Amino acid sequence: MTRWLCLALACFAVALPATAQNYPARAVKLIVPFGPGSGSDIAARHLGRYLEQRWKQAVVIENRPGAQGVIGSEALRSAPADGYTLGISTNSTHAAAPYLVKALPYDPIAWVE
Repeated sequence: MTRWLCLALACFAVALPATAQNYPARAVKLIVPFGPGSGSDIAARHLGRYLEQRWKQAVVIENRPGAQGVIGSEALRSAPADGYTLGISTNSTHAAAPYLVKALPYDPIAWVE
């Protein structure tokens, strides 16, 4: 028993501590699925300013209006999953879109699971 305990302690003593990566290391894009001046755009710009101050990195607001937010949501869904593309969503992009858009290019239910 003491042999295994000594072996385990030796392994922990040799193991290097894990260090957190600095996030974000580059600019972050925030996709807004509605036009400039909309409520979502204003909220995104306030959020972007807050995140810039907190992270000390640029937050770029990208408006992708059209099709009741479907175009912007599709751009967000097809973005690389690296954490550098964020998005603003509303009830029209996820709750109403499946009933209003015939060929929705994304599945809002599977997306959030």
